[in-house]
Amino acid sequence: MEQSFQKTLRHLKRIRDRFPDFLEKEVTTVANPLAQDFNNLNRLDVFKAYHNTKPYLDPELEIVNMFGACVYYVLLLTNPALSSLVNTEPFKWFFFTSLLKYQRMSISLVSVSITGDEDHVVGFLSPVNSICNHSCDPNAVGILHSGRYKIALIRPVRRGEPIFCYYSPPWWDPERSPVPTLHFPCECVVCDRGPAGKAWRLLKKRPFPAAAVKNVRMMQDMVCGEDTSNANKLNMLQQFIRRFSELHPNKIVGQWLDWYSYYLTISVYAENLVLLRAKVQEMRAEH
Repeated sequence: MEQSFQKTLRHLKRIRDRFPDFLEKEVTTVANPLAQDFNNLNRLDVFKAYHNTKPYLDPELEIVNMFGACVYYVLLLTNPALSSLVNTEPFKWFFFTSLLKYQRMSISLVSVSITGDEDHVVGFLSPVNSICNHSCDPNAVGILHSGRYKIALIRPVRRGEPIFCYYSPPWWDPERSPVPTLHFPCECVVCDRGPAGKAWRLLKKRPFPAAAVKNVRMMQDMVCGEDTSNANKLNMLQQFIRRFSELHPNKIVGQWLDWYSYYLTISVYAENLVLLRAKVQEMRAEH
């Protein structure tokens, strides 16, 4: 692993002086991958669409894109069959620039947002997550799990209730701006200034049952404790959210949703890391 890392760094240094060659100044609309018919998927057509797409390029993320492409470049060329094909300097540069291109596209297509100059959310390119409308009071989150982007519920949903994700920090986020950083006027129940928003804010002011405060404190101690595994924390938070779902949007329930989203994210990340390491070991064993 250390040897591969050093190779990655050496390759990154090689392209450092050629950085301007990899910058693309404009966004083009040569192809739209999201226009593909995924019900009748033709993988060759999808590949062509992705290959001809030039996503938005953030110069601040370009070093991340380059590093990711270098990692793929070094690891993929450990395959003897592939390295026997990519055996000339021009072909190596073509191979690397192709990886860099796909790295840029993958970052754009799975990112929650593209950040503009004023740190506003100006786009949302996840084909799965874009199915869900935005709300500052979401009931679901998008997660990348086992190579697939999935929607996970974070609180109970009644039959007929829409599934909402969020494109900006939800109402329970302590760092949430008073004005949502969105490129469109938010009309969700949190931001609504009409009867629906007023009713929601009245619900938020409801006191938490005094009889349940003791259980809440016990749960908080366990969640904040280092002796409890993330899996147990998730299970415990899920039980409390279900038990007190009728009190939503109470401030305490909002704190649980914040914790639940956090531990769900890091747990899925840890699981993805284990699966990735297992796949790498399997590839090494085959070669």
